[in-house]
Amino acid sequence: MKQNIFILFLFFACMIFCKKNLQISDEIAPNNLTENISIKSVLSVHQFGSYEQINQDYVIKGVVISNDKENNFYKSIVIQDESAGVSISVDASNLNNEYPVGTVLYIKLNGLWIGDYGRLIQIGASVDTVRKLLIAIPQPLFAKYFYKTDSIIIPQPIVVTWEQLNDSLQSRLIQINQVEFLATDTSKTFADYWNELSASRNLHFCKGGNIYVRTSGYANFASEKIPAGNGTIQGIYSVYKTDKQLILRDLNDLQFFNNRCFTSTGDVLLIEDFENNILNSVFSGDNWQNISIIGNRKFIVQSSENNKYITIDAFAALSYVETWLVSPSFLIPEDKKTVLNFKTKDGFFTGVGLQVYISNNFTTSISKASWKLLDAQISTGGILGFPNNFVNSSNVSLNSYKGLANIAFKYTGYDTSSNLMNKTTTYLIDDIIVYSQ
Repeated sequence: MKQNIFILFLFFACMIFCKKNLQISDEIAPNNLTENISIKSVLSVHQFGSYEQINQDYVIKGVVISNDKENNFYKSIVIQDESAGVSISVDASNLNNEYPVGTVLYIKLNGLWIGDYGRLIQIGASVDTVRKLLIAIPQPLFAKYFYKTDSIIIPQPIVVTWEQLNDSLQSRLIQINQVEFLATDTSKTFADYWNELSASRNLHFCKGGNIYVRTSGYANFASEKIPAGNGTIQGIYSVYKTDKQLILRDLNDLQFFNNRCFTSTGDVLLIEDFENNILNSVFSGDNWQNISIIGNRKFIVQSSENNKYITIDAFAALSYVETWLVSPSFLIPEDKKTVLNFKTKDGFFTGVGLQVYISNNFTTSISKASWKLLDAQISTGGILGFPNNFVNSSNVSLNSYKGLANIAFKYTGYDTSSNLMNKTTTYLIDDIIVYSQ
């Protein structure tokens, strides 16, 4: 833990950034406060995984860009100035009544702490050194740290592309154009409202790239269906470890009125989201072949957060395992670009065990067909458990393969008494789609 880190570095940083960089109003500051440091300067001293106490009389000023009005932000106020944004962890509810979006807020920082959760930087009251958590600012201390004005400023989003999404945008209000939810997600709701479970839905950029829209199971719009169109989305940029996330303030942040990037139903050549399959059963979707070559393990349908997927592992198999999941045949057109997209998670990683292939001559026999390995991004490294979100494969080009084709997921592993270095990694697969344009 790093305490009292605000020394000469921050003094000189303040000299650079402490100009009135948030030109949001000409109001008279409450209690004669003066903004004397930018949010960016405050956050610049933070080292991920550490905690820093602020021990100088610094004051930041920002506009409230989100709160708990729609219950999608839990006990937090997010503010931004012209330099950066930050999430303020608070132990209170009904924050919208006191700090509606657009409120100009001064925060006295002396005595507060900086930390991060899953790499999302936050400001809080203190640190729980046992659980290694930032403790939220209790409501009775609001009057000590928070000073608001009567000004209401409508916050304006920063328009960004997928390539521009990075940590400098944390807790900023952003806008992304020409995006659409993955086709297999449009049959789902934003989250599991009935069981109050959060969920991540995959948002695809028409020009390439993906970001997750993360929604709380307590959000007022959790039970609303994912829109099927294409358009513009606004929200607060967030992160969880390596995952890029967007959190909506309400459904007004969505303007999906355009046709999808891939407009006609004929463009979807193959699609499977496993939602219509029996839970905890061996997957046997229409014309899919779930083939165990060695070890008698097959892909099983499971569910979490109101979302079904298939899973496989080699744990306690007492043998080598080789299992193939082969798709129905589909026709790759000669005159269009065709791509494969899917999502994976890995858990209790003990070695790479999942690959994806394509064949132009598969009938019923794995060994008699010619298979070519595809270059896809597959989740890896979940040593202690599963990551929060699925990893998107990115768009895997199938342009080199024309005519009738099948894709296949091949799982290999082993768990034998004679081998202390067993490979038993568990994989989850979801939202398989092949489409052309």
